[in-house]
Amino acid sequence: DFTVAQDGRILGRQHTRARGAPSGIEMDIITWSVWTFDESGLIIRVEVFLPHEEARARKAAGLRE
Repeated sequence: DFTVAQDGRILGRQHTRARGAPSGIEMDIITWSVWTFDESGLIIRVEVFLPHEEARARKAAGLRE
């Protein structure tokens, strides 16, 4: 899921699954991320927020709660 803010930032909800190569430990987590782009459309910043930080992520993206 993602929402585009007016100023070129995107708020995304990500579901990540990973497994450590040497340990085999598995991770399964949902996070929020804010992607900021420059005027050329290049990514200049990515901020990642934990599931309980949705309000902070929305604020960082310039969106209302």
